[in-house]
Amino acid sequence: MPWSQYVEIGLGHFGWTPAVFWDTSLAEFLLALKGYQRKQQDQYWHTGEIVAAFYNVNRDSKARPEPYRADDIFPFLLTFEERLERKWAQYNARIEAEEDQD
Repeated sequence: MPWSQYVEIGLGHFGWTPAVFWDTSLAEFLLALKGYQRKQQDQYWHTGEIVAAFYNVNRDSKARPEPYRADDIFPFLLTFEERLERKWAQYNARIEAEEDQD
């Protein structure tokens, strides 16, 4: 990543002054960036939970028996492995439900 992007993040997103930015080590900057990314992810989870609550209030429980979750709204909040595991759990639940009906 070019330095201009580091400066843009430090001054623009973090709100640091130029003096604070240039006095920060690369390790400190990367830790701050990780914290900032975590804060952004937490805000998406929060928003997703609110939207899921609105969806669930109006959800047709016959058409969709399981309630909506934040990661249904923002699937990128889960890792690929978590999404895959969740999909398999949904498929297995459907198969078991069909077997119970027979």
